[in-house]
Amino acid sequence: MASLLTSGVRVDCLGACLKNGEYPSGVSTLETVSRYRYMICIENSAYPSFVTERVFNAWIGGTIPIYRGAPDIADYAPSPRSYILVDDFEDAHALAQYLFYLDGNQTARSEYLAFKDPSFPLAKGFLDASAESMYAPGGEAGSADPFPAAPLMRDLADPALMSFNDERW
Repeated sequence: MASLLTSGVRVDCLGACLKNGEYPSGVSTLETVSRYRYMICIENSAYPSFVTERVFNAWIGGTIPIYRGAPDIADYAPSPRSYILVDDFEDAHALAQYLFYLDGNQTARSEYLAFKDPSFPLAKGFLDASAESMYAPGGEAGSADPFPAAPLMRDLADPALMSFNDERW
């Protein structure tokens, strides 16, 4: 993914890896995520069912995840077209070209977030995973309370989190 930086795509790296910016203080994870059109979500492992809060934070924050990790991510996604798989592209340049295409095509980009419409039928695996997760967006791992589905659905329907901000990039 480091080569994405050299392909003309602006990438803000707020974590320890390739850090080129500061995580805003006093701002929640979801609020930070919602400032971007895309979020690179790379899991620590590529094992089946190893899906962490990263991709859920992207979905809830109204950001399209650029994902690499669990080969069965489709089982946990809100819809089949709600993420971009890194491995679907030959190289970082091809991924960058696709992101530029999406950036110039509001209709195509909106298809990735169609699941945020309250009338959209969410995939059962996504609902099950959301209800069973031990991670709350912006919260801590190992919480005694599982991530409840009701607040997730409320977040998904929140117009402030589902709207596009054309200033984001």
